[in-house]
Amino acid sequence: MSKEKQTFEQFLYAYDQTEIYNHNSVEEQHRYAHLYKKDRSELKPEDLEFMKEFEEKTPETLLELSQRTHYEARRIFPNSEKKQIVIYRHSRFFYYPEHDHDYIEIIYVVNGELRQKLNGKDMILQKGDVCILDLNSRHTVYPAEEDNVTINLLLRPEYFEHKFFTKLGDNDVISSFFLQALHEKKDTQRYLLLHTDKNDSHMYNLLRWIWEEQQVDRPFTDAIQSNILNIFLIELVRSCVNMDDLPQINKQHTMINKVLDYISENCSTCSITDLADHFGYFSTYMGDFIKRNTGQSFSDIRLKIRLNEAKTLLKSTNMSIVEIAESIGYSNISHFYRLFRKDCSMTPIQYRAAFSLLDNSAEEITG
Repeated sequence: MSKEKQTFEQFLYAYDQTEIYNHNSVEEQHRYAHLYKKDRSELKPEDLEFMKEFEEKTPETLLELSQRTHYEARRIFPNSEKKQIVIYRHSRFFYYPEHDHDYIEIIYVVNGELRQKLNGKDMILQKGDVCILDLNSRHTVYPAEEDNVTINLLLRPEYFEHKFFTKLGDNDVISSFFLQALHEKKDTQRYLLLHTDKNDSHMYNLLRWIWEEQQVDRPFTDAIQSNILNIFLIELVRSCVNMDDLPQINKQHTMINKVLDYISENCSTCSITDLADHFGYFSTYMGDFIKRNTGQSFSDIRLKIRLNEAKTLLKSTNMSIVEIAESIGYSNISHFYRLFRKDCSMTPIQYRAAFSLLDNSAEEITG
């Protein structure tokens, strides 16, 4: 007899052994995480004894979470080069010490409240609230009450450089946020806090769809998830309780977003001269403007966009290496190979063999 499939509601409201353990050890988790950050030579004997007992009785996976200050996509995402989107239920009774991560996190409160300290600021998220964290934002997440249900939607930043990502408009605060997360200097810790209609079921149903696709291994799952996510982001803006509360985008951010969008759309042919002419500036000014606002040169940004497009084509099409190189602006195949290998530590053929999303890849044609 086949095992009955878990529903989305069961996934969200499950109360398993890990949850029970966390529920019974909230105060101990908090104390351990606080002591762990200190030099053990400075701790009292009773604190050292407590830490020893806590480490002996706590499951290894939970103990590791109590010690972790940085989360990496390669450890969070299953088959991380293929998966760009993953959805988790937040463990409501666990104390997460201050940490950051190299992926974008969207926190959506389905029910109850979730308290966190974000960039040093205490914050309580309520039902319907959505918090989007940039790559280097540091936050502490405190244990919640039993009625809390929170969804964590995790996104690799590379997702937003794929053709799947549809800009929602020049003044769209979410598109602007993600583009800045990808290309701007990381000297600030950014986040967005949006208050949506808590009775709106559209976003919940879209997240259910993304989760259901995550449970199966079928062709085009990644494409479906990506397109659902686009709709989710549009619905997120539309569902805001008060549109006037949305953060305003200054003119400089609007301009750099347009510049980055133009490079992305024309990466195969775009030069700094073309870019400057399109926006009506001198080439030297345009180069300085890009460097000042992103911390990267025009050439570095264009190379990054080109190689990410090459990776997408290698994973999702049967185009030959020559065709892919030419489609992103490289007529010298040897030069393309050198750039790709420097970025990925493998050749394009090796990359396709490891990460192809196709069930039956066509025989590689390189000549």
